[in-house]
This record gives sequence, C-alpha cells and structure tokens, in this order.
Amino acid sequence: MREKDIIAKYFSPLSRNAKGADELKDDIAVLGNLGSGLLAINMDTLVAGTHFFPSDDPTILAQKALRVNISDLASKGAVPFGYFLSLALPKDANEAYVEAFAHGLSIDQRNFNLSLLGGDTVKTKGPFTITVTILGLLSNSEIPRRSTAKLGDDIYVSGTIGDGALGLLAHPDYRGETNLTAKYSRHISHYLCPEPRVELQTIISQYANASMDISDGLLGDLNNILINSKLGAKVNVDQIPFSEETKSILQNEMDMLPAILTGGDDYEILFTADPKHADDIKKHSKNLHFNLTKIGNITDGSKLELFDSGQPLNMADFELSHSHKW
Repeated sequence: MREKDIIAKYFSPLSRNAKGADELKDDIAVLGNLGSGLLAINMDTLVAGTHFFPSDDPTILAQKALRVNISDLASKGAVPFGYFLSLALPKDANEAYVEAFAHGLSIDQRNFNLSLLGGDTVKTKGPFTITVTILGLLSNSEIPRRSTAKLGDDIYVSGTIGDGALGLLAHPDYRGETNLTAKYSRHISHYLCPEPRVELQTIISQYANASMDISDGLLGDLNNILINSKLGAKVNVDQIPFSEETKSILQNEMDMLPAILTGGDDYEILFTADPKHADDIKKHSKNLHFNLTKIGNITDGSKLELFDSGQPLNMADFELSHSHKW
C-alpha cells in the first residue's frame, strides 16, 4: 500500500474528532491560540537509507532534518519558534557524530530563531532515525489547506524545480542508473540542505488559497491539491522555473523531464491564489532573494494537464505518486 492510502484507511478515522487535524489530509495541525497567533504543528521522520544516505555529513543532516519541517510551516505562512527531537541512534554512533549533529542543529536554531523544547534519544539495531516535531505561529486564521484551491486560481512556485531530484541522482552514493556526475554540485547541495522559503510568510498568509511545500515532486504535490480540492489544472512546462544547471541537462537529455517534475526533495512552495492578487504578489515578490513564478491555472474537472509551448504532453509519461510503498 502507498503511504497516503495507509493514512487514509487506518489513521485518518482516528483524527475525525480533532478539528485542527483536517483528517490528516495536510501536513499541519492547527490547535488553538498561543499568545497572539494560532499554534501550528508539524512532524517529519527521516530514516537512513530511505530519506538520506548513511554517509551524509551529520552537521548538514541535522540542518536538513530541521529545514524540511520548517518548510512545511512556511507553506502555511507559519513562523517556527521551537521543536521536539527524537533520535534512534545506531549502536555504532560515537560521541563525535552526535556532537557534529548537535552543531548542525545549533547553526539552524540561530538561522531560523527557534529552540529545542524536548525529546528523546534511544539506541537501535536498525538505521539512524530522526523525528522532528516543530511548532510555529500563524497570524491568519484562514489556513491555506490542500483542499482550499479555487476555480480560476493562478498556480505559483518558488525558486527552481528539480534541483532536489537531480541532487539525489548526482549524489556519489546513489546506486541507480544515471548519467549525472558530481559536477552538478548545486543540485547535490540543494538535495543535502534545502532552503525553506520562510520569506513567503506575508504572501502566503495574505493571498494563498491553497498551499503546500514540494517534497514529493511538483506534479505529484500539485495533483494532491487537485484531488483534495476536487479541481483540475493546466500547467505550462515552458513557464516552470529551472536553474541554469537544470536547463543545461534538459538541453541534452529531454527524457530527464519526468524525473525533474516528479522527483522529490525540492522543498519549494507551491500555492494557488486568486488572479486579482497577481499585482500584489508581484510587488511583494520583488523583495525576495528567489523567484516566484506563475506556472498555470486551476480549472474545472479533475485532470492535471501539461502543455509545452501550447502543445499537450502525454500524462502517461509522468508518475504522479512519489509516496513510499510497503
């Protein structure tokens, strides 16, 4: 079964009396007020061999563990302030490794102004497992859920798409078939330590109807919004923002396009907004150090359609489900 199917069948029913859990359709739970804002909570688990390589630098790995959680909060316009940490450490993990991991946490605590609030540490015979539960504050009671896209909305993405997926393929320990090499250092850096788009807080909280971060691939995550919102979309591939390195790859290997659009680990923000806010969004985006790009529109129906220079692409070439399977 796919991860999302397991959640829907077995765990979603357990949350139906918890108003802020949104029946587990989203990454964020919203649980009442704390001071002047709504409390937003997110939890993610990273497992060695599944979400990261055992050889990855522990300092950078700790930063990634925090950043993927911060990214979920950023997609809702929430500002992080604290987190809980659970570590299942392999029996061969030494103190130097733990010290380096803690150093990575301290770096990003300063970068994102948050603190460790508690947690647990155990030893395991299995792989290194990291679970972070992060807390943030929402200033707006209208939360941009995956189920709240509106017909006619513009579709936006932050940054560039595909760097995380290509970084995985270019990782020196990747064992799958790929022609990529370590020369694509930008991609590897993005995969190892993504940049959560916390600067979008104002735009998301004021203008987004639906929003989520891109962890499982642009097309798969957009399709998630469409399924939950019971709508369709038209996306223009020629408008999707790519880094110069990704453009270079696509010029030589157009067959890489499905991997770029459906691979995970981008941690950019995907959101929809009423076209009447386009000028305001453009004005606010001028203050960002990354691009904010309109790539399509929300449509009636339930289909995700792709176009390249006005020509429809065959959706059978694109795998929309990136969820882990058991």
